[in-house]
Amino acid sequence: MSLDVEKFDFEKFYREKYVVPFNQRSYIWGETQLNAFWDDLVHVESNRSRHELHFLGSIVAHKSFNNNFIIDGQQRVTTFNLMYIALFSMAMKLINEREGIVQGGMSGEEYRRLSRETSDYRQAFWNQLKMIFEYDEYPSDGGSARWALRFRPSLRDQGAYNSLLEYIEESMSTVKLERFNILSEVVDSDSNILVNYKKIEKKIRDMFLTLRDSNEKLGKLMLYMEQLAKGFIFCVVTVENGDPTEIFDNLNTMGERLSKLDVIRNSAFQGIISEDLNETNTINKLWLGFEKAFIKSFNETLAEDDSNKAKKQLDYINAYWQPFAHALCNTAITNKNLISEINFAIDDLFDNSELEDKPSERAKFKIKQLGKYSDIYNALRINKYAGDAENLPKELKYELNTFYRLKCPTMVFSYIFQAVDYYVTLGNEQHEVKTKKDIIDSFKEVQTRIMRDTFSLSDRQAPKDIYLPLFKKIKDHGYNFRLVRYFLVTKQLPYPTDSQLKEDFETKEYFGTERMRYFLEEFEIEKRSYTPLQIEEFLTQQYRDLKNPVYEKDHLMPVDGRNWKENLTQEYSKKEYSELVNKIGNIFLLEKTTNIQKGNKSFEDSKQIIGDQTVYGEFISTLEKWDESDIRDRCRAYYDFFIKRWPNKEDHETPSDPSNDLPKEKIESMKQKFNQYLEEDIKVVFQYLSQNSWERNDQNLIKDLKEMAESIQTLATTRTNKITLKLVGN
Repeated sequence: MSLDVEKFDFEKFYREKYVVPFNQRSYIWGETQLNAFWDDLVHVESNRSRHELHFLGSIVAHKSFNNNFIIDGQQRVTTFNLMYIALFSMAMKLINEREGIVQGGMSGEEYRRLSRETSDYRQAFWNQLKMIFEYDEYPSDGGSARWALRFRPSLRDQGAYNSLLEYIEESMSTVKLERFNILSEVVDSDSNILVNYKKIEKKIRDMFLTLRDSNEKLGKLMLYMEQLAKGFIFCVVTVENGDPTEIFDNLNTMGERLSKLDVIRNSAFQGIISEDLNETNTINKLWLGFEKAFIKSFNETLAEDDSNKAKKQLDYINAYWQPFAHALCNTAITNKNLISEINFAIDDLFDNSELEDKPSERAKFKIKQLGKYSDIYNALRINKYAGDAENLPKELKYELNTFYRLKCPTMVFSYIFQAVDYYVTLGNEQHEVKTKKDIIDSFKEVQTRIMRDTFSLSDRQAPKDIYLPLFKKIKDHGYNFRLVRYFLVTKQLPYPTDSQLKEDFETKEYFGTERMRYFLEEFEIEKRSYTPLQIEEFLTQQYRDLKNPVYEKDHLMPVDGRNWKENLTQEYSKKEYSELVNKIGNIFLLEKTTNIQKGNKSFEDSKQIIGDQTVYGEFISTLEKWDESDIRDRCRAYYDFFIKRWPNKEDHETPSDPSNDLPKEKIESMKQKFNQYLEEDIKVVFQYLSQNSWERNDQNLIKDLKEMAESIQTLATTRTNKITLKLVGN
């Protein structure tokens, strides 16, 4: 790898063309970075007489196939482009306004002067803008000659750039600007380009408030464009004869603010840039297809005018990689080793040596693996079912919805990912149907552990050491999902008991407890004896707007108790009253608008407002008062419901030899396979394995038996007539 370092300003920088590689992120700079860049421009312009310059740091480029790929620095270059184009476009608006005035009836010398001055302004600004354009006599689409931007942005930004080019072209009717061909796989509106462009326009308009006329405004715009071109200096580090993806990773270790998505995307494209460029579009479309499908459902949860849309999308995708890595590796993963562990695990899966030296095939394989659990992730995080998740059986969707409602910890996602993945591989044989039921029951066991941990209000919750290896343990025991309850317990963290919960329900404060709304929803469903269809209708209504569920938690006795003094049978200190108000027995589920109307009103007024259309309303409608004794009674009622809904099954199954869990049909099938490949005189092998608690997957059994047969041939010969085949469980 060779390096060349040289000092540049943007005028010198744009003497060549630059490309943002397809594996890089979109433009995500927010308001903070934009304001800092603008403030630097204002400072440089105001101190131009002293020839002050501003240092922008370094931009890393990679020369390959006659292209200059920007490996690091596209956020700064894009911000420069936005400001440069915005200044030019604002100048064109002023010039067009002047031309309207000139053509509106002015005549004589004044007309000729203003007309010539306006024409000179137009030419001067166009000459300034041409710095970032190249005349393209033979455009790639075969059309007429036009000007092409010397900067090819990331695919996610090209649509927004086309909008900016349209702004320029409209203001200069004789100029034709080349557009970028947009791939249909590109995610819509995942770039901050247009958002920041509008903010820059506002900054320019604010600047105009201090200027008197169009001449001053045009003069200021020209000065700003000149200072952008020549007042910012930076080092361009040009790399040759190396893989740019390695450079990208090194930048990450040196402290550059690269997201997990940046590095993972970069890893997926390892070696592609230096391969045949004809293949890059195929790989690019595959990645964009994955990213678009992944983010489509999340976009539906965002407001159309959300100025932080790009950052929220990035944060959402970044949050996927940790549970994905856990599911891939079945071990604890830290942010430090996340990328390397994902790469190692995928490389282990990619074991076809014929493709070892084919980066394109490896990239395709990696992208497919990276999206393996994204649809289930969307279901768990935002209750959206698309792609593979859309076709899941109803019973699985119900459990995933339950995990969503109780705000399932992400450390549990890895078990859910793999259990769902295994579930969909099962057929309709009797033993497979039974395993499906066991998987559903295992989800309920996990939900029970989560709820018991939450409502026991203990200082220590079930850690990742319980959940992360859970699926691997089940797999190692022959996919016996009935063992989940057993593996959800450790000596250090025993299962929360009923007696522990009873004490907490009676004595602790619960209002701020996570998953309280889910608990109250389940209580409502139980007490109303809803049918499955009614449950579905209730939950559909509750979560129609994911950000604003219809029902929320409510204190019956309000935090502000001034209107409740007549309902209390004794005086309470402020501390005592607060403890009473926040006990679980004082918390109910109430429709949000009704809750707002109820506020801190008295008990009688609250009864009238709440009505009797819910379990809450029915319950309090018969009461004459609501005080400490009523709250304690309600605590006990909630406790009784809780241990029934999320029971402590102390008679759960414990691990045994995994062959015990094989159905008889499976055992008979295995026998037939064994007899097909083994002679009668080595049947003793089975006895040998049984006696030594041999544990292996059955698909490897025949191979291992053949290898062992030779070593115990003598034993088999002497005992062949005495040993009978005996499989555990037969």
